[in-house]
Amino acid sequence: AQDAVIKSCLEEAGFDAALADSGLLVGAETYAANLEEAVERGVFGAPFYITDDGQRFWGQDRIDDLDLYLSGKL
Repeated sequence: AQDAVIKSCLEEAGFDAALADSGLLVGAETYAANLEEAVERGVFGAPFYITDDGQRFWGQDRIDDLDLYLSGKL
């Protein structure tokens, strides 16, 4: 988790050490946090939508249903 160690590892693997400064690590941390939240909330596929009142919509074929629900028509 130390920048110097990460940069050294990148260089030893043949990569530019500046990659450590490009936001990739923040992206990886954000991904891990989002994944943990998804597991906690019972997400099991993508796309997966959870409305503010807890309704769940899963799958590309349910986006129209989500739209109808959000507009109060479902």
